[in-house]
Amino acid sequence: MSAHRVVPTVKFCLICKKEFECGGRGRRSLNAEYCSKTCSAMGRMRQPTILHLRIEDVAYMAGLFDGEGSVTTYDRGFGGRVQLRCSIVNTHLPILDWLLVTTGTGTLVKHKVYSDKHKECKTWQCYGQNAKNLLEQMLPYLIIERDRAIAAIASQEVVQC
Repeated sequence: MSAHRVVPTVKFCLICKKEFECGGRGRRSLNAEYCSKTCSAMGRMRQPTILHLRIEDVAYMAGLFDGEGSVTTYDRGFGGRVQLRCSIVNTHLPILDWLLVTTGTGTLVKHKVYSDKHKECKTWQCYGQNAKNLLEQMLPYLIIERDRAIAAIASQEVVQC
């Protein structure tokens, strides 16, 4: 009986950018994104404020947001408190990882794949004050989602007063 051998592959950690092997005996799984438990915890950690972004990054994010993003406001229930959510859905996962690292905030939500014909898909999303700050930085570069972004920012300002 021959054993199935998994050839290890080399990846780069999303947090520390260190090279690590995954796959095979005694190594991390083939779908690992981080080199250690510490980097994995750092990847899940949310920062209270969004980072100040470079103009090039904001313009690129605005293009992604116009094409693949959405702005959602919804009632949180009692008291009429409105919650703001910005999200970008994509099947090209390195873009979403770049968003997570560049903005310093948000979460990645993995969608279930129902068929072998479908690609893996994730959603990057951020909420509340971080979403408002991101929209304010992207506003000069937004075209399609501009009106919805202005309305969402205004809804957050009304709640905070």
